[in-house]
Amino acid sequence: MRSNAASALGNIGNSRAVDALIAALNHSDWYVRCKAAQALGKIGSSQAVDALIAAFNDSDSNVRWNAAYALSKIDYSQAVDALIAAFNDSDSDLKWKVAEALCKIGSSQAVDALIAALNHSDSDVRWNAAYALSKIDYSQVVDALIAALNHSDSDVGWKVAEALGKIDNWQAVDALIAALNHSNSDVRRYAIYVLGKIDNCQAVDALIAALNHSDSDVRRYAAEALGEIGSSQAVDALIAVLNHSDWYVRCKAAEALGEIGNPETLAKLIQFPEINIYDSDIFISARTLAVRFSKQGLLSKRGKPLIPVYPELVKFIPIWAFVKRHIRF
Repeated sequence: MRSNAASALGNIGNSRAVDALIAALNHSDWYVRCKAAQALGKIGSSQAVDALIAAFNDSDSNVRWNAAYALSKIDYSQAVDALIAAFNDSDSDLKWKVAEALCKIGSSQAVDALIAALNHSDSDVRWNAAYALSKIDYSQVVDALIAALNHSDSDVGWKVAEALGKIDNWQAVDALIAALNHSNSDVRRYAIYVLGKIDNCQAVDALIAALNHSDSDVRRYAAEALGEIGSSQAVDALIAVLNHSDWYVRCKAAEALGEIGNPETLAKLIQFPEINIYDSDIFISARTLAVRFSKQGLLSKRGKPLIPVYPELVKFIPIWAFVKRHIRF
């Protein structure tokens, strides 16, 4: 009854309940204290800030977490100092909640604290600070994030790569391209992933070059990323790697060509002498493109009709016969 009463007051959201809920933060029942903290966060009154800060010293970790979360809901600048101080708490889960709260408050003061926390002695603090920064789109932190890409803690590095991907800044793109040669494989992979989300011609050039990277994971992710961007600029390079010694790179390149999927792609794919379009890694994408464009009667650059890819041998594959039979029904 007591805890449900506290929850109900939070749902009602009337500031008349604030004094009673602040008092409930000192209740003997830990669950009531948790619900009181949650309710104060929902009401969002600045009157509760001091009491919630004090709740960081509660004996129960659940109360401490909920107090941190409530402060993020109130979004009050005076809470930032207390949240920053809580990074030194021994409770790792509280540090995660604190990072989340600072990220939601998003003030410049919070950003400075999170950047400083990237070099904290505790790995949990470093990771959570990087996580929080990845959720804040602050262009003024670019230099600090670029520096953190080379952090000795790889978990920090790949979270920072994610953060840079959300900042529309040429410096961020340059830093991510440079990270393709990072000593840590996780950072390299995540830099590739993030570049695949950036619609930038600079990123496309870097990803095309990465198709020949010494790291097989970088090559594979680069092919996948080029498919996500969908730039016709990458077609020739993707066709060239269809003969790559790494079958996974071939598969991803074929899928990427299917994603880019313009008529010129199909024309080049069919007419490229070194490419066997009936290769098992390439055929599905080639046929998908053929079906898509042959129905439209499209022409190649030379003015010739695009050739539908319907090899006779498909008729004799049992699974294909099964599929066609079920399509009829």
